[in-house]
Amino acid sequence: MAIALTELKRKRHIQSAFVLDFDLHYGDGNVNILEKTDFATVLNVEAFNRTIYLTEVRQQLETCEADIIGISAGFDNHREDW
Repeated sequence: MAIALTELKRKRHIQSAFVLDFDLHYGDGNVNILEKTDFATVLNVEAFNRTIYLTEVRQQLETCEADIIGISAGFDNHREDW
């Protein structure tokens, strides 16, 4: 996701990006690349409750003004994840 968004920005197809990383585990690859930029925001919700998780995601998306929203979907769930 981070590489694709960086390329879109480089080619001037976008000015800003928002990444929703909805893997239940921290998406450090996206953060490591995008945190050094001024055009992208990465949301890694750290909630251990479904309602809190969905509330935070909804609040962030309601105020999002990015040109593009990227979804980063890792599927490495732990047996105790909800």
